[in-house]
Amino acid sequence: MYAKASKVVSRSGQGDGARWYEVSFVTFDPFDQVVKFYQSQAGRAPMYMSTSAKVKSALIAIAPTFQDQTTVNISRDAGSPETKVVILRNLLILPNHPAPAKSREGVGEGSPPTRPGERK
Repeated sequence: MYAKASKVVSRSGQGDGARWYEVSFVTFDPFDQVVKFYQSQAGRAPMYMSTSAKVKSALIAIAPTFQDQTTVNISRDAGSPETKVVILRNLLILPNHPAPAKSREGVGEGSPPTRPGERK
């Protein structure tokens, strides 16, 4: 996919025990190509598709942990050259539970801890 987004919007916020991050953009790539790209990035995450005379849409739900959930919404209106993509990440903050760690390059959130002097 060689997407050239026409406009990228990024928002974030916190409330009701959760932090959320949203990125949305419009691309002129074909709907099926965009869905295939995000599906390949999501691995075995469940995907839901809906098609009507007016709109095609796909939802990919990614939840590596209970506290960390990401959804990718992809839609295209019939006859429109634009494919809309909205990526929303919710980080649930439970009382007495630390928030999920931020990813660091080369170290995933699911990586086991290392002992002092031990190499990965």
